[in-house]
Amino acid sequence: MSAASPWRIQWTEALSVGVPDIDAEHQHFFGLVNELNKAVRERRADILSLNKMLREILAVARAHFAHEEQLFAHHGYPGHEHHAEEHEALLKTLDTLLTGLRDDTPETEWIVAGLKIRDALVEHVFEEDMKYRGMTVSIV
Repeated sequence: MSAASPWRIQWTEALSVGVPDIDAEHQHFFGLVNELNKAVRERRADILSLNKMLREILAVARAHFAHEEQLFAHHGYPGHEHHAEEHEALLKTLDTLLTGLRDDTPETEWIVAGLKIRDALVEHVFEEDMKYRGMTVSIV
């Protein structure tokens, strides 16, 4: 499989929101998502490793959301309340997805849940985080 796989999210400057700390967190997050995608694609992910990867992705997302909300509140970003609500709703959805998985859940359900979690988080970055891209001067 080539490095240009359609499953891989390649970081480019076009994905930058202009805040170095946030961009670094997004790059780290995309790296974790790429590892999950690679493990699923290569069929080297058992339930234990999928569980670990998904929980790590959620932990990183939770920490990132808290950092982002702190920056927004501190710098008076006009949409920070709505953005925080988006984070809360997203985390609730993701927690529900993970809570429904058990050790005896078929592997395919773990994979589907992982893909849903990945898609929801990546969509948030592309849909919501890019909204403050042009406003970064006011939140830096």
